[in-house]
Amino acid sequence: MNMWHYWNAGWSKTIRASLCFWSAIERPLGAIYYLPLHAFFDLQPKPYRVVTITLLTATIPLAYVLARSLSASRLVAFLAVFAWCYHPRLSNLVFLNSYIYDVLCNFFYLAALAWYVSIRERGRFLHPLQLAGCFVLYICALDSKEMAVTLPVIILVYELLKYYHEPERKKFFPMMWPSVSPALVAGLVTTIYCYRKIYGPDSWAAKGIEVYVPHYSWNAFTVSNATFLSHIFYLFPSHVIRGWHLLAAWSLAFLYGFWRRDRMLELMAFWVVITPLPLAFVTPRRGACLTIILFGWAMILAKLVSDLSLLMTRLPVLRKAPAFRVRAGVALCVVILLGVGTERQNRRYGLGWLRGGEKTAHVIEAFRALNLHPKPGSRILLTDNPFAASSGTGPWAPLFIAGLLWNDHSLTVHQEGPHALNAPQIAKMDYVLAVREYKVDLIRGPP
Repeated sequence: MNMWHYWNAGWSKTIRASLCFWSAIERPLGAIYYLPLHAFFDLQPKPYRVVTITLLTATIPLAYVLARSLSASRLVAFLAVFAWCYHPRLSNLVFLNSYIYDVLCNFFYLAALAWYVSIRERGRFLHPLQLAGCFVLYICALDSKEMAVTLPVIILVYELLKYYHEPERKKFFPMMWPSVSPALVAGLVTTIYCYRKIYGPDSWAAKGIEVYVPHYSWNAFTVSNATFLSHIFYLFPSHVIRGWHLLAAWSLAFLYGFWRRDRMLELMAFWVVITPLPLAFVTPRRGACLTIILFGWAMILAKLVSDLSLLMTRLPVLRKAPAFRVRAGVALCVVILLGVGTERQNRRYGLGWLRGGEKTAHVIEAFRALNLHPKPGSRILLTDNPFAASSGTGPWAPLFIAGLLWNDHSLTVHQEGPHALNAPQIAKMDYVLAVREYKVDLIRGPP
């Protein structure tokens, strides 16, 4: 479905939409992934997986640079990234094309933030060219998925905390203006984007896509965030924590950060509350949306392990041992535990994706086996439907597959379904195809 929409819109429209981030085309940067791969590799799945896994792999060093800049600790950065990038609840990022938006958003979000923070942590302001680069990355993140709207807020909180921890604070406004102005300008961009996406004539609400329509209430806020936290800690679906458990977890994160007077921990406490906001008032989504949220919890966990390892070096039994060996030993134990836990959870969540898309693959091969090349301008009707019982856009899969395989915009393809054609319209069809899972039959063709 996603690929067909971009293919149907064409290159020029999607590129224009990428530049005009407030445009009607949903998540236009996805076209940069789908259209070239479709042009070179048709519907062969392996190249799509190679590109997706390459993007995921490239995101890992970005996360490490960000964690290292914020924590000033290689140990914390390593533990955080290890816990973050091997989480089994994110396995759908690897196996399903439809989560490419999360992959792209995650990549550009962390790239923009890592670039910004690494410069600011060296005590410098970004010069105009660097700011322009960060804005380009941010707009790419917005063009990938709506989760990116929290980036200006995170940067603003980062700058306020940075000022709060200054040993000699100067006057607030003269000091803060050059620091917070990039976040405020990005916030203006975000405001335009959000208004168009939520209230614009082409918004999901205007199109009647109920699953993405926000419902603002305290109950929706706590339920969605409790669901996210339950996913992160492997409780869902057998158990979903209650609202007060969620508030307690957030409170502990803030208490830990401000008690330690650690700027990174304080930022991560705000992070785990702020980053879920784009999803907090819509129907709770599955694992892929957790990527950015999970980074905050992984940083908190890594810092907690680091603090515990530091405390262990002060124990009488270990006082004579080199501190770095004690801390390395603790880190190794945590890595082993995380690895074992990840393997156990992979058996529950990850392996199920290996059988995903089997029916789609069968139908694609059935179309190929038919070896039909319709004449340009033909009108085609698809009958029967192995996806008829699917929900959402699933029943329209044969139409999407046919359009992408034939790759001819002059063709008009219809499919039996809710918008069935009448008898005179069917009589005008040049081709009638019966689509089944393992075979596509030519019922009628041109003489």
